[in-house]
Amino acid sequence: MRPNQKSLSLQSLKLDLHNPRLDIQKDDNAALSAIIAQQSEKIIYLAEEIVKQGFMADSLFYVMPVQGNNSQYTVLDGNRRLTALRILQNPDLLAGTKLKNKINSLKKIIKKDTNLPSHVDCLVFPSRKEATLYLEKKHSGPDKGRGVVPWRSIEKRRFKERQGNTPDRIVNLLDFLQDAKVPIPDNFPITNLERLLSSPDVRKKLGVQLKGGRFFCAIEKEDFVRNMAQIINELAQKGAVNRIRTVPDRVAFVDTLNLPPERPDILWEPRPTGASTPSANASSSSQKDTLIQETLSAPKRQQTSTQDRKFLIAKETKYNIQSSANPRLNNIYRELKKLDISLFPNAGAVLFRVFLELSIEIFIQDKHIPTPRNCKDMKLIEKLNIIRSYLKDEGFDERKLKGIDVAISNKDNISSINTFNAYVHNSSFSPDPQSLKTAWDNLLPLFDTIWQKDN
Repeated sequence: MRPNQKSLSLQSLKLDLHNPRLDIQKDDNAALSAIIAQQSEKIIYLAEEIVKQGFMADSLFYVMPVQGNNSQYTVLDGNRRLTALRILQNPDLLAGTKLKNKINSLKKIIKKDTNLPSHVDCLVFPSRKEATLYLEKKHSGPDKGRGVVPWRSIEKRRFKERQGNTPDRIVNLLDFLQDAKVPIPDNFPITNLERLLSSPDVRKKLGVQLKGGRFFCAIEKEDFVRNMAQIINELAQKGAVNRIRTVPDRVAFVDTLNLPPERPDILWEPRPTGASTPSANASSSSQKDTLIQETLSAPKRQQTSTQDRKFLIAKETKYNIQSSANPRLNNIYRELKKLDISLFPNAGAVLFRVFLELSIEIFIQDKHIPTPRNCKDMKLIEKLNIIRSYLKDEGFDERKLKGIDVAISNKDNISSINTFNAYVHNSSFSPDPQSLKTAWDNLLPLFDTIWQKDN
């Protein structure tokens, strides 16, 4: 029997005591506690997402009537969502759990947006048996295409790019190779290719140049496609990542190929069919060089003198930080724009450091820059070093990297990482408003690059 779709009140929904995620539970309260304990931070993230983005209209609850009580329903699919909604309705449910420290922050979020759903759309099945096939299809993976087929890495990145994010050069390269009839396995580890091409020495051996964030080739197309086909095949093998962990490993990896030398008279861009071209007539190398230079050269703007402004960030500086994707960072940016640094230097110093570190983490994530370990576990100076290397490889103006160099190497400078850390951790260190503004100006080219300044 086909299920019926109904809008049901949250009050009428009960957690499944036979939820496959858990052991069998004795009652609804026990099921709630078990889900909170098992999901931990994930349930908080889900609750926050519901508040920020609204409830997902396509995510129907699967339910069945409670035996002997047709006004109550057991949730067969959607127990995590129901738990998150209950927590939003009453954050005090977290009291006595290891998530109790989240209660106040959730209450603040709810206070700003009280438009929580009282009813949700459900598919009502007569019994658990009738729901079995639907549940299996939803939770048992692709099943040769019968179930839900998750996006591969390249599809996730292609989706992000098409939402207006910065073009993904690795995705564009793979799409170009597919157009050239190079087979790309479904499970191809895209990060392996990214790791390999992140090394300038490897790119040079392959005849690949990185300019303006895009790949260009200085060898014949046929040679490039042949080399990349072999690389794709090798990188797709199990354990391939162990062959390219270090720069010497990567150089040794490509040295096994029969690589032709670069040709100074050739420079072309591997672009997939249908990709938008930066310039309709950008066919000659000189035109491409002009285009690249335009990409790297920022329009000049008058910057208010540090002496003349009372805010950390000059009013001419305008960044488009998406509030939906980075709500906290967007709020910090807005606060820094309004904070009189001469009156509140301590607050400004701490917010400045937080803004710097979060901006760097987002840039590393958005650009898919390889890191030796989880970015959250790295020190600020390590993250800055990674970004410095990345920007240098991208052809970033060396003069504009000076602020990063000072932050990394000169521990006594007002822009150094030591100074930033002292703002937060040294109780005897007092930030100076003028020094803070100077430090901001020194790092301005970095922030402009991260946030694609709006001139």
